[in-house]
Amino acid sequence: MKTKRALGPTNDVILSPEEVSKYLGFSRRTVYKYLETGIIPARKIGNRWFVMESALLKLISGEEL
Repeated sequence: MKTKRALGPTNDVILSPEEVSKYLGFSRRTVYKYLETGIIPARKIGNRWFVMESALLKLISGEEL
């Protein structure tokens, strides 16, 4: 499920919305809704969303982002 892409010196894995959908077991529609409303922390560049795996894990574990 993890992509081979990494960002900066942290080597954090970047997930697509489709990968987040599989990761969480949510529909793609729900994931996009959560991205748009900020429930899932992410960055939108152009028309593409990028989710840092570390931020997603913090969200799931209840840690402060």
